[in-house]
Amino acid sequence: MLGKTIENVKGTELSAEWLIRQGFIPEETFTITIEPAPDDDENMPLEEMFRPEFVAEMERVDRDIKQGKFTICRTPEEDEAFFKSVWEDE
Repeated sequence: MLGKTIENVKGTELSAEWLIRQGFIPEETFTITIEPAPDDDENMPLEEMFRPEFVAEMERVDRDIKQGKFTICRTPEEDEAFFKSVWEDE
């Protein structure tokens, strides 16, 4: 979706509360530009910008998740027991 610009908007047509917060007065005339918020993916760097080791690790994690090799801990007690078992194995 493209942005939209509206020219010559009278301050009296806008919210008085918003005008005050912005430091404007109702007697002013405004040009309003409305743009859609950027997608989160739009802000992500390209994969080529990541180190190969990082990309490889993320691919390994994705494979592990697809194979069911992950643990979900629903309580702090489960977290503690899981990490204790991992640390004791090392």
